[in-house]
Amino acid sequence: MESLAERRIREAMERGEFDGLPGAGKPIEGIDGPHDDLWWVKQKVRRERLSELEAEAAERSGDAPRGAEGMGRP
Repeated sequence: MESLAERRIREAMERGEFDGLPGAGKPIEGIDGPHDDLWWVKQKVRRERLSELEAEAAERSGDAPRGAEGMGRP
């Protein structure tokens, strides 16, 4: 018996709602890499260029860029 979720996914597929999604047919980045619980944090930092922005802000204020110790890690 098909569940409600499975039915809705099947119907959406039939309507073509998953056609043309970004990344379709491309390998998933990092899928073969080692397990990392913080993958999403690192991806967000890369995507939003947070480390570059932090360094730029520190440079403008005259402060040294924060290292891992400034981020709550030893």
